[in-house]
Amino acid sequence: MQNRQNAKIREQESMRQLAEEREKFEKERKENEEKIAKQQEEIATKLAEEKKQLEIKLAEEKRKLDETLAKERESL
Repeated sequence: MQNRQNAKIREQESMRQLAEEREKFEKERKENEEKIAKQQEEIATKLAEEKKQLEIKLAEEKRKLDETLAKERESL
């Protein structure tokens, strides 16, 4: 009888430990997902800024080329 009670106590303790580990794992998973989402947002913002800067640079280069082409046409 005592062995059954001890086995039941060990089983309950084991289940409690598993529940704690699962809870800890779920908490860490949620934290990691939040960190990843934040990093993705930061990367997306950075890429959008870089794209904007490249578009500005491209427009400036195009304007310079158009001016050069216009000058070349005038000299002909």
